[in-house]
Amino acid sequence: MHIECKTQRALHPRHECRGFPRGVGNDAEISAFQAAIQSDLPLQAIDPKGRYHTLRLGEKAATYRGHIQLPGHTRPLRHLLAFSRRILQNGTEGSVYLLDRDPGLVWATVVSFLGLPATPEWAQAGVKWLSDSGKLIEMEGYGCEPIVVKTTREEMLTCIGEGVRNKALPFPEYDGPIFWPQYGLKDIVSPAVFDDNEEDDETGGELKAAA
Repeated sequence: MHIECKTQRALHPRHECRGFPRGVGNDAEISAFQAAIQSDLPLQAIDPKGRYHTLRLGEKAATYRGHIQLPGHTRPLRHLLAFSRRILQNGTEGSVYLLDRDPGLVWATVVSFLGLPATPEWAQAGVKWLSDSGKLIEMEGYGCEPIVVKTTREEMLTCIGEGVRNKALPFPEYDGPIFWPQYGLKDIVSPAVFDDNEEDDETGGELKAAA
């Protein structure tokens, strides 16, 4: 028997066993997917364009269940978030994964995870350096724009130091705290925003598992 559920977004890097699927369904569907993920079984994702992808989260993947109450329905939909071990250890092994390519979010995340002395105003220049040096890599996914930043704290400190010396990165004029934009879980897992002229079926896909 095969179980299917709708997915709002998924990150499925090519040739690597890690990902971030998010799906909704009834109790039986979500329980089947949770069991498949915890047993390290492969899942088949169908993106909004009908393309098939094999998604496998590997050992020690984590799942989190919730529910969504829809108006006019007596029973809520079940909601599942799943994270591979690599995603849970984001930023600890020389790789920072993000579901959004906004320069401000990318810079704030890299700076936070690597513990760098930096300011939000350096976001455009910092992300441009990451992209030009091949350290910002686009990944496959739908319902999001996933990337991975592969760099180290030492590399970033060298980049920041050179930028300050040649004045490409302006040093703060005044002493005091630096205020960063606040990003929360809602910014990560909220529905993706699409242009008005895009088709409705571009906003989600399907996830299949054998049960």
